[in-house]
Amino acid sequence: MASNVEIVRGIYDSFGRGDLPGVLAAFADDADVEFIGPSAIPFAGRYRGARGMGEAVGKFIQTCDVLEFGPDEFHPDGDFVAVLGHEHCRCKATGREWRTPLVETFVVRDGKVRQFRCLYDTARVARAYAGEPAGADSGVLPVPVIEA
Repeated sequence: MASNVEIVRGIYDSFGRGDLPGVLAAFADDADVEFIGPSAIPFAGRYRGARGMGEAVGKFIQTCDVLEFGPDEFHPDGDFVAVLGHEHCRCKATGREWRTPLVETFVVRDGKVRQFRCLYDTARVARAYAGEPAGADSGVLPVPVIEA
């Protein structure tokens, strides 16, 4: 059987290939899934199981373009795996971009993810979805204006 880190690494590899069924296959039907954040972020919320993870990821990819995403470090401790990562995305509705570090945690038992949490700079992401102008330290990148 694959180690917990190998299972989690496989989730990122599947996501990177655009293989959503591969991502969802790693989640138990009763997994507790949560993307931290306010309701202004379409994918934020709590979900149940592989189906719920599919719903959350569907909202994510329907509402933003992923420009860069990936894990940087894996930190296992028994059933628990913490992943430090990063993302750079663009909100499709507003054209605003964000960059944020990620902390994603997984509890893996019997070869399946039983619990998942995604933590990120929710203020940056919410501002991008709101279309708010970027401040000097907002982390939201402005869309360049090209004048003819």
